[in-house]
Amino acid sequence: LLTLGVVAAGCIHNSKVKDTSFELPRSFARDEAKRAAKEKVGRWWEVFGDARLERLVAQAFAQNLELEQARARLQQAQAQLMASRAGWFPSIKGSGEAGRSKRIMSKQFQFTSNTFSLSLAASYELDIFGRTYYGHQAAKHGLLAAEESLRAAYLSLAAQVVETYHLAVASRAQLALLDRTIENRQRLVELVERRYRAGVVSALDLYQAQSTLEQARASRESYLARLRTTEHALALLLGRYPGQIDPGALDSLPDAVRELPAGVPSQLLLRRPDLRAAHRRLLAFDAQVGEALAAHFPSLSFSASIGQSFDPSGFFWNILGNLTAPLFQGGQIHGEYKRRAAVLREQIAVFQSTLLQAVREVEDAVVTGRAQQKRVEHLHKRAEAAEGALRLSTDQYTQGLTSYLNVLTSEQSVYTAQAELISARQELISARIQRARALGGGWMEREIERYR
Repeated sequence: LLTLGVVAAGCIHNSKVKDTSFELPRSFARDEAKRAAKEKVGRWWEVFGDARLERLVAQAFAQNLELEQARARLQQAQAQLMASRAGWFPSIKGSGEAGRSKRIMSKQFQFTSNTFSLSLAASYELDIFGRTYYGHQAAKHGLLAAEESLRAAYLSLAAQVVETYHLAVASRAQLALLDRTIENRQRLVELVERRYRAGVVSALDLYQAQSTLEQARASRESYLARLRTTEHALALLLGRYPGQIDPGALDSLPDAVRELPAGVPSQLLLRRPDLRAAHRRLLAFDAQVGEALAAHFPSLSFSASIGQSFDPSGFFWNILGNLTAPLFQGGQIHGEYKRRAAVLREQIAVFQSTLLQAVREVEDAVVTGRAQQKRVEHLHKRAEAAEGALRLSTDQYTQGLTSYLNVLTSEQSVYTAQAELISARQELISARIQRARALGGGWMEREIERYR
């Protein structure tokens, strides 16, 4: 027994994951951690103060089909964990037999017999080298990874719904801008037409005015199509066909959105469910290597049976010990072990790459958000200046002090500035959403419990 214990200890898998260092930087390059201890990443979409948006997110949590797939994968992992425990318990089977036979030796000598028997058999394999243990560990980490993947699915879905919703709002804002632009250009066409009929201006001014009007009308059709396709995408996220949801009629984006604190990079391992899922999968791969290593070594099992035969043989029982060892398999067992070891090495690199990507996502969101915030401020000032220039040029054109080209240029400048301002606000919101998504959080627990 002592020798067997020493041999078994020498055959235990030495985990490669525990000795691997997954270091993260102490701070983000572009952010401070001063507010990290005071603020947490909660239900971040509530900062928009939009009741309809909150209802749409709730509907997505209840009806999204990708979430349903993630819940089903979690149930599969739970069943797999249950099955992985089987090797630690005896296998017990019951059987019953009934038969009838007849022997014909001659016409006078014929023998008919009936046989009936009941038996109970049990078998148990000692997990000396940990094959069942490592299989169970792999299933356990697979279950934990599935739980984290479900949380990551909630995180991703919330970000997709909020961003798609605001893309629709931005399209409506562009449509509202185009409607105002069309009205303004229609008034300019009427103004130019009156001056043309009075012989004050040439037909060129009228053609230019009509051209810009039709250009705005054509752009409106493009934004209308974009709005409809965005609403269709939102319906898909809510698990509905296009036209089966009410996306609202909001047509103005908020001027500013509160920025979430990034904290420190090490917190990503606690707040990001996708990182936790990746780490659990890594541990599962590591356990599978141990399971493949254990397949090299002998297995010791015991079996016993007991039964009753309702014929002259009567009661019976037997006990059997069985020792099997793989002596020659043509390299199949060792080849599988080497394959799983190489897969583990690959997954370690994948996890390290995932950590780098997670930090980069936060850094990118920080940089993009700050740049977009400043861009919004500059574009707002530009739009105000362009509107002042348009009023002045229109007055001067009415008085015959300037050409229509100046009015046309000023009007186009107003539209461009306001359109870019809407786009910049939408991109700022997108950066805030990406930052919330990159930081993770623990708000999913309540939602998971609600729809479990």
